[in-house]
Amino acid sequence: MNNTDTHKPILSIVIPTKDRLEIFTESLERAVNAIESVNAEIIVVNDSYVPLGSKFEFNNKVRIYNNNGKGVATARNFGANKAVGELILFLDNDMWLSKENVETYLRLTKELGDVIINLNWVYPKYLHEKIKSTAIGRYLDSKDLTSMKGWNKGNNWNDDELFESSAVASANLLISRKNFNALNGYDETFPFAGWEDFDFSIRVKNSGIRTYIYPKSMMYHNENNKFELNGWLRKNYQSAITQKHAVGIGYTELKQKSSIVKQLIYLIMIPFGPLLLLLAKILSHYKSLDFMYQKLVDALTGLIIYKGYKGYDY
Repeated sequence: MNNTDTHKPILSIVIPTKDRLEIFTESLERAVNAIESVNAEIIVVNDSYVPLGSKFEFNNKVRIYNNNGKGVATARNFGANKAVGELILFLDNDMWLSKENVETYLRLTKELGDVIINLNWVYPKYLHEKIKSTAIGRYLDSKDLTSMKGWNKGNNWNDDELFESSAVASANLLISRKNFNALNGYDETFPFAGWEDFDFSIRVKNSGIRTYIYPKSMMYHNENNKFELNGWLRKNYQSAITQKHAVGIGYTELKQKSSIVKQLIYLIMIPFGPLLLLLAKILSHYKSLDFMYQKLVDALTGLIIYKGYKGYDY
């Protein structure tokens, strides 16, 4: 579908998506509303083998392409290649973009020049309520993994004003098309999402492009379908595989370092994995046993990261 605007869009929003129909639908609808009064376009890149269908082309600012299981890095590059705007906003398919977010991106670009910008994010209110009702949700909350600030633990953070950051996060990332092309986009050799951001951040830093986080403009992160233990473990398993790939292409600082004792413990744990998962399921039914459940999930997470990094089957 062609964009019918008479003038070239100033902003191209690239949204990769894969098999999250309900969540993606809401995010797309919100993104369309967010650019209602802005000369912008939305490029959806479907990374699934299941077509989205024409029903999503409900607005002349939306274009949909198929990527057929080639991965999120490839999907982002594909979308950027189709972009017309001089500014590209990469957006995950579970991010709720608002008019205020768009206005903030454009304002900061005018004020700061050709830089990279991330906005803040938290879980929406209803999702915080859902967290309280599930053991895995309370686990993630205890680790402070329900906000961008929590994921940036250990790095500089300022709640009150714009600040420079040493890394970028592609969940919502604004960059000029010129800079993205100069960086040669994302490394498509990464098998899963996660560490391609690390590689991209290093190349951004080496290029001298300045990166900022603006904490006052909040975006909502609707990870509604990720509150179950197997999903959390699989995400960490895939991350470990991707981390090993990063080491293989030269990022030796990411090499996993486990003592001989810890490796022996993991090797002993591997045959008991199904029993440990069953125990976690039993514990999850009793909020009074959250402490035990969370310690067990810590152990299972460490085990699954070890398995992914060492090449064991999931």
